[in-house]
Amino acid sequence: MIRFFHGLTARPRLLAELLAASLLINLLGLAGTVFVMLVLGRYVPYGITATLVTLSVGMVIALAAEFGLRLARRRLAAEALEQDATKRGEDGFAALLNVKAAIFDRMPTERRSDILRAVDTVERTHNAANLTALLDVPFAAITVLALLLISPALGSITVVFLALSSGLTWAGERWYRNRIGLAQNSERQLRGLAEDAANLDTIRTFNAANWLARRWRQIRQDLTRHADDSASIQGAVSAASSFLTGAQTVAVIGYGATLCVDGSLTTAQLIGANILAGRAMAPLLRLAQLAEPMARAAMALKLLAEAAQLPREQVNGTALSQFQGRLDVTGHMVSQEPGKTRMIAGNDGKAAEIKGGRGGR
Repeated sequence: MIRFFHGLTARPRLLAELLAASLLINLLGLAGTVFVMLVLGRYVPYGITATLVTLSVGMVIALAAEFGLRLARRRLAAEALEQDATKRGEDGFAALLNVKAAIFDRMPTERRSDILRAVDTVERTHNAANLTALLDVPFAAITVLALLLISPALGSITVVFLALSSGLTWAGERWYRNRIGLAQNSERQLRGLAEDAANLDTIRTFNAANWLARRWRQIRQDLTRHADDSASIQGAVSAASSFLTGAQTVAVIGYGATLCVDGSLTTAQLIGANILAGRAMAPLLRLAQLAEPMARAAMALKLLAEAAQLPREQVNGTALSQFQGRLDVTGHMVSQEPGKTRMIAGNDGKAAEIKGGRGGR
């Protein structure tokens, strides 16, 4: 996941603009909670229409500003990833073009295809939408801070559930990465067997049809098992995320209700606190959904890094920095005009030009 931001470190101005846009978006996102709290706390008890109109107009302005900032941030994110994506695609293709012939000939065909597909796998994950989703994760602290200002107790409850959700996301990504690596290995073996099956003469010569069939069946079973494990993990992470969201709502509303009874919290503040708690959890839920594609992208980046380390053919040749010697010319006529370059005329009518003065310089 850290590799996602690798290209941004080389462009600090663009990174600063993205962070500033994310900060403003998350600050404007608090306007919805403030609107609900003020309507319940100011308009409902007194029924002053001017108050409702003023709050509604302000809320619409905040929504419009947030919408514009999200569009601008999406364009900035696409611009930030474009250069890195172009370089990654060129490097992945060049790794196959320039690899030494002996290494290339020994490389399985499915391995070459995996290197090219790895670029597409990374591009499907490292896009503007996912980058903006990741940028919202650290700014969830703004929402938590606002919740702590309303009620430190409810804010502390939310922090506990956020920590649990973060741990779940981290564990899910680790599990995904392990299972996806095993599944990709099985897929490569199946592609290799499919290519071997095309050599009918060799199979008949060595009577290998039964062995290939058994091997194919075994690898298919392994692939199915790995796919089922990945689906089970994905389902478990999704179910656990839903459970944490529901449990957080119960904890905030349940404990907040006791605070309302004690008089230390109003109903408007309780509703606002519940909205903020859900808003703080939303980026982490989105992060949990990205666990699988991020794990696939990490495996693809590892494959591209390995391909970049393959020995490559020398493109530019060898140039000697310092050398010396002499040239003996016999059976030729040398002619030179004053102040001009020497010319050596050969017996076959061809001429060679020697630049420099006397003494071979």
